[in-house]
Amino acid sequence: MAVTHTLHRRSTPTRHKDFVMLSMAAQGFNSSGAAQKLKEVFKIMLKHEPVNIADDGQGGVLSGRTVEEILAAAGDGAYMGAVYDDARKVRDTLADLKGADLGMSVIVSGEFEEVFKLLKEVGLKPNSVHLSLGIFGKTELLPDPKVLEITCMCGHGMVTPDLVRNTVARVARGRLTPEQAAIALARPCTCGIFNPATAADIIADMCAKSTKGRQRREN
Repeated sequence: MAVTHTLHRRSTPTRHKDFVMLSMAAQGFNSSGAAQKLKEVFKIMLKHEPVNIADDGQGGVLSGRTVEEILAAAGDGAYMGAVYDDARKVRDTLADLKGADLGMSVIVSGEFEEVFKLLKEVGLKPNSVHLSLGIFGKTELLPDPKVLEITCMCGHGMVTPDLVRNTVARVARGRLTPEQAAIALARPCTCGIFNPATAADIIADMCAKSTKGRQRREN
């Protein structure tokens, strides 16, 4: 099963705080009666403290849904997604999913070397590997690279460049902390793959560079 909307994240090689895990049934193959199994997947994901978690069909905890609402409404077509900011949490989640043996497809997105290392630690091998070849065309029309790092964390394009710029400006004016801004930006991403921990780091970096640039101009 291929899932592509988590492939286009852009980050620096030193950022190891962003792992996405997705799970769903193969429609028409093992989807009949899959709801309860997917609810168990969700509970296992939740146990290991993700920074975001959702059912793509109905939204996630950062877009206004409660865990109870998500579980109650999850059906055979549920699309469970969670984001982790710690490799150990990913490893432990994979280990529990392996032990539960629920038969649902699981996808992990992250830096290849780190993901392969985690899979080896729990005795798993990838069925397939997908990667993004980048962006082609009029790349000069793309937003600032730091803005793009944030917008690309929502695979369905629900976090827009203007929203990022406006939110970062509020942080620069002292109206929001980077953490508050990251949570605000996560709300439109109903599939739950937006990482507020990484976003907060990027926002803080953007504001710091903006302040330094302004100070140099004033001096």
